[in-house]
Amino acid sequence: MLSFAGIIKKMNSLEFSFMFFILVPHTISFGRCDDISFSVCWMSKNDALERQNGNIWLNDTSLKSIRKVGKVTSLTVHPAVENKLTLQYGGSVQSWTLTITPRTKFTKIRGRQKPLEHPTNATKGFLDLLSPAEVFACENGTLFFHQDENFFLAVGHTVRLPIKLESRSPSMLLVYWVEKSLAIRDSHTVTLYRTELDSYSTLSLDSTVHNHYRFTALDSCSPYVACVEIAGTHSLACLTAITDPDVPKDFEVTSWNSSSISLAWDCPENRKFSLFLLTALYLNGTDHITEEVSLWHEEDSFAFTLSDLQPCRRVKFGLQTVCQAGMESRYSKMVLNDGNSAHSSIWALRQTSSGPDNYTLSWEVRNTSSISMFRVYHDGVLQGTTLMTSYAVGGLQSCQQYQAKVEALCGDSVLMSSRTVTAHTGPRGVSELWYRSNDSTALWVPGTVQPSAVAFLYELSSENGTTIQSSRVTDTELRLPGLEEGKSYILDVWEECDGQWESERSHLCFERVNSSLGALVRAAGPAQDLDLQLDFSSMGLTMVVPWSLPEDLQDDASEPRTKMGKIFKDKLQELLKDFDQPVRVELATFEPAEEPDKTEILFVPFDGSRTEEDVPLPAEDLLDYIHSLNATNITVTDGLIHWEGHDVCASLKHTLCPRNSLCINTLGSFACVCQHGYYDVSTVIEPPVASYPICNEKGLFSQCLDKLMTGGIAKPYLTSYIGGKVDVRLNDGRCSVNETEMFIRFRTSRKSSECGTERRINKTHIEFQNTLTVTLTKEQTISRRDLKVVWRCVYPRHYVRNAQVSVDLEWLSSISLVEFNSSLQLSLTMSLYSDESYTYSYRDAIALGLEDTLFFQVALQTNNSFASDVLLQVESCWATESTDPQDTVQGVLLQDGCPVDNTFHWLSVNGLTQRSRFSIQMFTMPKGLPLYIHCLANICGHDTDCTKNCTNQLRTKRSVSQMDRKRKQAAVVSAGPVVVNSRVKSGVRPSNLDESELLTVPDGWKEPAFTKDDNPRGLLEESSFATLFPKYREAYLKECWPLVEKALGEGHIKASLDLIEGSITVCTTKKTFDPYAIIRARDLIKLLARSVPFEQAVRILQDDIACDIIKIGTLVRNRERFVKRRQRLIGPKGSTLKALELLTNCYVMVQGNTVSALGPYNGLKEVRKVVMDTMKNIHPIYNIKTLMIKRELSKDPDLRVQSWERFLPKFRHKNLAKRKEPKKKSVKKEYTPFPPSQPESKVDKELATGEFFLRESVKKRKKMEEIKVKQAEALTKKQEERNKAFIPPKEKPLMKKTTKAPVDGKLDIAAIKDKVKKAKTKKLGAPPVNPAPPPSTTTDRKKKTKTKNKG
Repeated sequence: MLSFAGIIKKMNSLEFSFMFFILVPHTISFGRCDDISFSVCWMSKNDALERQNGNIWLNDTSLKSIRKVGKVTSLTVHPAVENKLTLQYGGSVQSWTLTITPRTKFTKIRGRQKPLEHPTNATKGFLDLLSPAEVFACENGTLFFHQDENFFLAVGHTVRLPIKLESRSPSMLLVYWVEKSLAIRDSHTVTLYRTELDSYSTLSLDSTVHNHYRFTALDSCSPYVACVEIAGTHSLACLTAITDPDVPKDFEVTSWNSSSISLAWDCPENRKFSLFLLTALYLNGTDHITEEVSLWHEEDSFAFTLSDLQPCRRVKFGLQTVCQAGMESRYSKMVLNDGNSAHSSIWALRQTSSGPDNYTLSWEVRNTSSISMFRVYHDGVLQGTTLMTSYAVGGLQSCQQYQAKVEALCGDSVLMSSRTVTAHTGPRGVSELWYRSNDSTALWVPGTVQPSAVAFLYELSSENGTTIQSSRVTDTELRLPGLEEGKSYILDVWEECDGQWESERSHLCFERVNSSLGALVRAAGPAQDLDLQLDFSSMGLTMVVPWSLPEDLQDDASEPRTKMGKIFKDKLQELLKDFDQPVRVELATFEPAEEPDKTEILFVPFDGSRTEEDVPLPAEDLLDYIHSLNATNITVTDGLIHWEGHDVCASLKHTLCPRNSLCINTLGSFACVCQHGYYDVSTVIEPPVASYPICNEKGLFSQCLDKLMTGGIAKPYLTSYIGGKVDVRLNDGRCSVNETEMFIRFRTSRKSSECGTERRINKTHIEFQNTLTVTLTKEQTISRRDLKVVWRCVYPRHYVRNAQVSVDLEWLSSISLVEFNSSLQLSLTMSLYSDESYTYSYRDAIALGLEDTLFFQVALQTNNSFASDVLLQVESCWATESTDPQDTVQGVLLQDGCPVDNTFHWLSVNGLTQRSRFSIQMFTMPKGLPLYIHCLANICGHDTDCTKNCTNQLRTKRSVSQMDRKRKQAAVVSAGPVVVNSRVKSGVRPSNLDESELLTVPDGWKEPAFTKDDNPRGLLEESSFATLFPKYREAYLKECWPLVEKALGEGHIKASLDLIEGSITVCTTKKTFDPYAIIRARDLIKLLARSVPFEQAVRILQDDIACDIIKIGTLVRNRERFVKRRQRLIGPKGSTLKALELLTNCYVMVQGNTVSALGPYNGLKEVRKVVMDTMKNIHPIYNIKTLMIKRELSKDPDLRVQSWERFLPKFRHKNLAKRKEPKKKSVKKEYTPFPPSQPESKVDKELATGEFFLRESVKKRKKMEEIKVKQAEALTKKQEERNKAFIPPKEKPLMKKTTKAPVDGKLDIAAIKDKVKKAKTKKLGAPPVNPAPPPSTTTDRKKKTKTKNKG
């Protein structure tokens, strides 16, 4: 039996004359597209197909294995595509091409043998075996390709699906069929086939009693054939299906900026796919999809770059794997990637803290470079804007719930993200918590004024921390019965709002004692470090507390130790406030007590009435007085004051003190103090939102607010650092600083004219810098330390524009008084508004673009009813670049009441009311400074005509200074400044900025070298890079390798050369201190592997040198075209490459499919552009010429900040071919609503000619006659073509036809003579009329000489 390839070869060796058949079997109603199935059906009786050495191929795949002897086998085919069907049977091979179109109900068949529409008797016998309940897959529109007694092959369709694909996944197919009703539930046989080479092989065989079966453990994106042999039937139904593809892996964003996003992914797990579908989902600020763009990716590279992305545009991506089989396409699940939407999205919006009248919001944004500001809304009302990621809302009621919203804006108020959160204020908390011992009752004062919504929670615990009872009450008294006498207890009481929000806890430590005994205070501790020689046994007070000092509080000079001493001194001072005489207590020292986990605190009491000297008081009287107080938790024993409360800081279940602070006990409560070297700045920041200290190192703090900048530093730190009293100066000394006992702070605006704030500007941000210079006072003649503290605030430039912060200018809005008569003075004002509604007027300097419109109003303020009939007329308006209306340089806008500028438009009638409104488009003036608008206005009485007739042509602009402005009832009003916004082309500096304010790099400035002092500890982990090199570089690398090791050894980089694997490896060592040295080493080995000489490649180790390896191999597909363009880049004898190196100061090496460039960063950028343009068929001479012009322009300092576009050449493609006209122009038919007429069928044509009524023999005879006539005509034409070869061609006449002689017989003899003379002069073989003697040659001279000798 022949293989399929052999059969194809046999078919090609024969002469097949294919014929086309378009068959319309029946009129059918398909219904839904999913309810119709097209199939190929066949049946072989008594194994006839095998005995006849036959086979069936569908789309070049053998179906021999998919059959059952004596069963009608069917296999579904894909419609709407070409399906090739081949039959080998009985020594003959037939082939057909099937195209099934369900929409038009046509089955197009192309082949040598025409299929039949009706079955033979033998085929009917086969089909009669099927019961009525069975489904014949080709029952409708059946076309028979072959029929005999033992075999038939057909194609058709059915709407009763014998087998149906119910569902599928990447590893599963679920098929369903309609089983025949059987008395006994028999099993059905299911088989799964898979394509191998050019045939189907059996993958699995199973049986089931259900009417469905699930094939599992399949490969994704693979075609299968599922067959089912239903029990009790004579058919085998099969269908073709493809499993779903796997999802792509590692879908991520590799790089992104404001105009492009680059994506990359990996192929699915089994590496089977047809193509990928990438969907770009454009989002608005509320994360709703506004636009969806589908992109089909058919390239071999798994990468994609979305370029030309508009600014402030958010986009996320979805990626799907696509598998195609015929017209069937299967898509995997969509893998989503946030794209750039996640970088500008607000996430983790939450309420971080709350107070009784405020709450604080906090949120996070991955990248704030695209965010100009955040807007915060409270219950739908805008609260303010901020650049930070936190905001405090104050002035609220306690125990209330609110809706807060935060919006992130980009550019000019483009919403990027919006999040909403429910916020609330908390209760105020209880105060004055105390314990009444006579009836064992705790009392407190509530802090919240809404008792209906507030409850009180309490927790009573023992001294060891065990909770005794806890509950919720509504009264401000709490009975505590059953407490044991002599035991200590801890009571926590706090407020709760609506059962949700709790206040801070108030702590009370008390001891249940007999009311008649009370509580005594105990004190202990020796006195130290005092200058006075005291008898501490008689004059010192020692207090013993039941806890030990933490390690952070054991330093006597630390700030926390000082604060803790002040707290204890105030407590003891409060106990002795009602003593017989005034007492002043001084703290001596803290010492560990003899008992473990206790501390002795020594105090020295003095007579408080004698401030000029220290007079000690006897301790015995003070101890007796303290004992008589019966204070809670205080006892006096053996001359010591004992505090019998417990350690509150240790008993707290949660640490309530913030970062960088310590918890210290305060005799019944606790306090938070900053650690040593840290200072509490909560009292100086704006606004104060924390109830606990905010501890900053050295007391440094700064706040970059909307219109203010504040900052400061701790004064004790400065005093200790400098070593004495200090003088502090802010910037240039124009503004003074606010100096308190603890802090030195400043508060400035962003206007450098006020306090000398330095400002630097680049294209994207504005930086404000304040410097605090700290020196010793002038009294100190010797100084060894000075200090400069710098605060910087950086704002996005567009945020500053939106916040109406301009170039240090104050808004000018003048008011002029006009004397109307002897008893009446009127005032004139001029205002600038934001739009034509005239609802919002500007009060600060503004920045507008040239496309914006200015809206002005000049109004008369009468302020009484006596001037209600007075009218206002604006006579002239002009602009200056200063506040002086009489400036020499003026731009006239309005003159004599008539517009001079074409963009000047009246928005009200001038001279009919007490105000005039007009608009004008924004403009610039020569110096580029801020603009001020001035107008001259007249006051008219009710009997005066103030209107102007401006029907004449607009006047030309001239100076307003020529006008007489000294009228009695006229005045000049002004408004400004207006700044032209710097929305200009790149390369142009904004005209309103000084060149000194730009962030420029001074000439000759270099980045300081990175030394070992910058990173003395080295690197934590080892980093390494490796690269391969070609075989031909081995000899060169061996020769220069000692130099490579020496160069890398200076940076403590280890390098190894492996000649066996052909690789170079570099890695860091323990001595490596520069983290970027390994990156330079990586670039060095890359350059060496790409044939760059070592003398050039070693320059990469310098700080100001970088490299760029440009891959050009994939930019041009055609290899010959690629070689030509690469050679064009090199130029003749390398001249083009040399010119490029001279202009960019870079070394360029073209090798194979890459271009290696080495040089400064700016030069590498130009090299890449030239290389990429050259590979895009743009000759490098164009870019080289542009670079030469730019180099000359950069030498001129005046042109350095101007646009160079007018100097640069503009090259255009001259070889743009015109659009080719199509050979066949399709003429658009005239539209008609009526459908085309039904074409005549074959029967209609035969009826029209009468052939329908002829007998079959007559029709055949007539047809043969027509064929004979056509053959005779064709034979005649061929004979004529053959005879043309025997017909001689017509020859042209040798002589030209002479003109006929004149009829009158007169001849012009003179003309004939001239004609003859001219003919003789031509080179026609005749000698000339007067021939010149020919030049004599050497041979002629010899012949003449011989003749003379003979003579």
